[in-house]
Amino acid sequence: MGFGADMDKFRNKAINKNKALVNYVCLNMANQIILLTPVDTGAAKNNWQSNIGSPNRSAISLPDKSGSGAKSQAEDKARQAYGGIFYFVNSLPYIKKLENGYSKQSPSGMVMVTIARFRNIFRRAIR
Repeated sequence: MGFGADMDKFRNKAINKNKALVNYVCLNMANQIILLTPVDTGAAKNNWQSNIGSPNRSAISLPDKSGSGAKSQAEDKARQAYGGIFYFVNSLPYIKKLENGYSKQSPSGMVMVTIARFRNIFRRAIR
């Protein structure tokens, strides 16, 4: 194997590690936010929208207390996030109230709590 082949191998390995890191961080932060979203009907939990390149501001009319649709979409989009911008949005009109502690289920919100935990999520990812 020559020097050029060694460099290609090194480059490909670095790219794959970076892709895995981006995927892990995007998916874990999205899942943490979904998990922390309070549940009444399941509408807020299932309306987290993941997208690459631009925010998806649509609303889903099917409530799901597990948030499985939002989790599945986040997993799919996180795989595509490397080299782009991963948007994670909830456009329900009352989501800001929930983030600001309106629900006793998540009095500290969801997004800011996850952002505060980002350092730990990132540290786990780079191990």
